[in-house]
Amino acid sequence: MLSRRHVAALVDLAGDRVRIAPVDVDWPSHRDLVAAAGDPGAVLVAPPLREDDGTVVDVLRWSGVETAGDRWQRLDDEVDLPAPARRTLLDRVAELRGSAPDDGRQQWFMPGWFDGVRAWVDRELAARGDVRLDDGEIGQMWSLSVVVRFGVRSPDGADGVVRDVWFKATCTGFAAEPVLTAWVAGLAASRVPTILALDADRAWMLLEAFSEDAEPSADSVGTLAAELARLQLASRHRIDALLAAGAPERGEEATVVGLRELIRSGVERDTMTEAQRVAAADAEPWMAAKVAELHGLGLPLTLVHGDLHLGNATHHSDGPVIFDWTDACVAHPYLDARHLARSVAQQLDADAAETVREAYLEPWREAYPAVDHDRAWELTDTAERVFTLLSYEDIYRAQPEWARWELATVTVDLLDKLVDQRERELTPR
Repeated sequence: MLSRRHVAALVDLAGDRVRIAPVDVDWPSHRDLVAAAGDPGAVLVAPPLREDDGTVVDVLRWSGVETAGDRWQRLDDEVDLPAPARRTLLDRVAELRGSAPDDGRQQWFMPGWFDGVRAWVDRELAARGDVRLDDGEIGQMWSLSVVVRFGVRSPDGADGVVRDVWFKATCTGFAAEPVLTAWVAGLAASRVPTILALDADRAWMLLEAFSEDAEPSADSVGTLAAELARLQLASRHRIDALLAAGAPERGEEATVVGLRELIRSGVERDTMTEAQRVAAADAEPWMAAKVAELHGLGLPLTLVHGDLHLGNATHHSDGPVIFDWTDACVAHPYLDARHLARSVAQQLDADAAETVREAYLEPWREAYPAVDHDRAWELTDTAERVFTLLSYEDIYRAQPEWARWELATVTVDLLDKLVDQRERELTPR
């Protein structure tokens, strides 16, 4: 990943002033930015840009509430920032005073967008007899999606019941997420968040809030793995409907073709050294052979979450809930389980990752007793990295070019890992 040093720039346009504050987080959420700015009502109003020196300016609009100890600076050429970041800040301010450029930025960075969201949320809540209580708290906001929490009152009892709901919007490249989430809900409603409303055309959805585990455990990740297997097994006879709902097909042929295209013309190819490009091209047949062998073992394509790690699942009393179906597709089922096992190994330990493996394989062994499941699992060590590599290439292509710094170097790093993996396998011991 590229180094980044985030700086929150809280802008008061009417007063022609700015407050600059460092953000001590490499991947700050909107909450982190607001906390650094010291203004709970501030809102990120422009896509952040990374300068060559690593400085990232996050421009937030001041809410109008003064706080004790405010340290404002004049909004001019003397702002306390490195020169490139200062120019970016002043350019963003000029945009806010005029009109946002047509540079591919998402709608949530456009003036008035949140007013439209609140109006839609109000209509959908009113149809259920609910009332919105606040303007919303932004949880995350970047080039791919935005998530907002709203407090809601239901007219039950004397004073009503107050609870939270979540609004999510995704970029054009992942616009199928609301419909795909609803599709999974039709298969196993208890395994996804409850959908209150969705607008497929705008890629919006409104969800009941759900609590997350305090800490995942070996037991909970084992249950998650087993439920994932059962969900995928249930999906295998409904693949046509899943494709019709907007899930891309990422089987063997699509993977091999995508790998070939990435190695020859991937977004990050120009950032690679000649040695890296040659090594990746040399490793391509080996990677493709692993993918082909995996798909040739006799397991069907199924629903695949596409990015199943511990940050995208939680555990309730009645079992796991899986969310963020942005990368949902039709692919080899074991890819999800291997990705989950890697996440578990990092966050818990190798024993918990082995629990994931065994809990996941058990339903598949029962359903397909003639398949060599141990070999299939072994092959996913390579195939899952290839799958993830292509996922990030898709993400790059869904972003405006100027926003690709957010995930820059990921595909190069993954290719390097695959090359190293091949070298280890082929080196005599």
